Order: sequence, then C-alpha cells, then structure tokens
Amino acid sequence: MSKKSAPKKTMPKKPAKPRAQFTDDNFYHQFFSNAEVVADLIKTVQPGLLAELDVNSFVQVSNEFISADMRARRSDVFWKVKWHSKEQVAEEGWLYIYILLEFKSRAERFCILQVLEYLVLAYRDLINKNALTASQKLPPLLPIVLYNGDIPWQQPKSLAELIEPGPVFFKPYIPDFNLLVIDENDYRDAPLEMTSLISAIFTFENSRHPLDLKSVTEAFFVWFNSHPKQQLKQTIINRVKHSLKNVLSPDILNQVSTLEELSPMFATRAEKFMEQQKQQWQYFGWQEGRQEGRQEGEIHGKRAFLMITLTKRFEAVSALAKQLVESADAQQLDDWLDVALKVNSLDEWLSRATQ
Repeated sequence: MSKKSAPKKTMPKKPAKPRAQFTDDNFYHQFFSNAEVVADLIKTVQPGLLAELDVNSFVQVSNEFISADMRARRSDVFWKVKWHSKEQVAEEGWLYIYILLEFKSRAERFCILQVLEYLVLAYRDLINKNALTASQKLPPLLPIVLYNGDIPWQQPKSLAELIEPGPVFFKPYIPDFNLLVIDENDYRDAPLEMTSLISAIFTFENSRHPLDLKSVTEAFFVWFNSHPKQQLKQTIINRVKHSLKNVLSPDILNQVSTLEELSPMFATRAEKFMEQQKQQWQYFGWQEGRQEGRQEGEIHGKRAFLMITLTKRFEAVSALAKQLVESADAQQLDDWLDVALKVNSLDEWLSRATQ
C-alpha cells in the first residue's frame, strides 16, 4: 500500500499593494518633475528671468539630504539650472542656481520656517558635496511655495513678519528670509494662454463651470501637440478625472483614458449646465412674477438671477455691472445671461454688454 504524500505547504500570497491615493501633492510633484513645466512656471511668474537661464540645462536634484520623516510629509521638487552670470566667473561662464518648489493646499502661518529648514539642509548638503561657486560661495537658491488653496494666501511671506522687533539693539541681528508664494487665486481672472501649460492648469484649478474646462482641454491639446510627453499627459488626465469624481459617475470617468475623450465630455456637461441655468432663470422669473405681477415680476426675477450668476462666476461685481442689470429690459437680460455663461471674466462680460 503506497504511502500518501503530505500536501505541499504553500506560502500565503502577499496582499497586493494598494494604489497610491491621488492627492494634490502627488499631482504637483509629478507635474513639476518635468523641466519644461518648471521653465513655463518661471516664464509665467518672471519672464525676464527665464531669458537669463539655459533652458536646456534644467536638472532635478535629489533631496536625499532630507531626513526620512521629513520626506514622508513633504512633496518638494528641487531643481538646478545654469545661469549666465556677468559678474561671477564660473566654469564656461555659467553658474548653477537652485529652485526649490514646495506645494501647499493650506495657508500655514509658519510655512516659512518649514521652507527655511529645508533651505538650510540643502545648503549643508551643497557644502558637503563641495558644490560652491568659483569664488567659494554658496549658489543662489530660490524658494517657491505654490499654493492652490481656496482662500487667498494671507500668511507671512518673510521671517521678519513672524518676529517681534524687540530692543533697537536687536534689529541688525534679527534674521530675515523672504519666500516667493505663487498663489493660484491671483491668476483667477488671467486670460488663458493656449501655449502655456501653467496657464491651462491655473485656469483649470480656478474654473467655475464646464465652459472653462472645455477651453482648458483645447489648451492641453495645443501644448501637447508640440510637447509629446505621454507620462505628463497621463498625469493631467488623472488630475482632471480626480477633480470630477464628485460630479460624474465612476462608469463615465473609467471610460476616459485620453485627452480626446475629455473634450466632448466637457462639451456635454457645458450644454447641460447652460440648460439647467436657463431653467432656473425661467423658474426664478415665474416665481417672482406670481408675487409681483406677471411682467414686472418676471423682469425683477431675471435681474436678480443674473446678479446671482455674475456673483457666482466672478465674485466681486462692479457698480457699473449692477447699474447695467438694473436698467436692462427683458430681452437684454436674456442675452446677457447667455454672455455671462460663456465669458471668462467680468470685464469681458461688461465689454459685450456695452457694445
């Protein structure tokens, strides 16, 4: 009688690693890990500076000098680029400057101390690597905080703002440090530049309704036609899908895998959005008409709804805009609502309304 062999022991399967959760920090880290995007950011903030840089020399710098616990809670991007120095003599007439990008979705009061800590560690690392200038000085380093919070940045941008002055004798010894904060809210009314990926992203982040998103998608097409970068394109697609997860069903979003599929989706959303707005417009006027007399009440309701639409789209509404709405007849109000749903700024609406 043959002896039965014992069943083989099998090792338990390792659970699959969960996908990294998509966050703003993850997106910005991936987005600004591209040299052309960083160059585009500098061009947006300070066009003259980009002309002094060798745009082909951007090199991403490792942040291994940062301790593990700091890396776990940070998503910085650190770059160096050659700068043509007229006063400093360096190898081949170029000097490396460093750009540190820190991403924030909340306006933190002591953010400047966090960046300063990072800056000191970066300089220590450069000293250890003997990465000094020809005159044995530390290279210039530009610290940038890119902020995408809903509320405009109102926190200190210099270290001196956080320190009480104290006695006059202390003044020369109180350290100062300035931080360049790029607040996306400041670009809310900026025109969309079709050839700038930064402009498209800032417009996307500040978009108020689907028509804005449709224009942004067109800008993405323009940029990627001349910059065929598939990985960066996928980063953009993931960002757009993430932002729409509370608006569109997972079934619809899962079908989107290319930029070409985004444009018709936004167009459909824009049509539905405008139809909903017009239905609200008619209902609002009808309700007011019931209370105040049909014709006069309907005009009053349309004026009120147009003001609501302008305020939601452009926040602050000028006295001139209010005056135009108050003096408009029913047909003008109808026309101006259509304009309000299509334009990108209050100035553009005023220009169309006063033609």
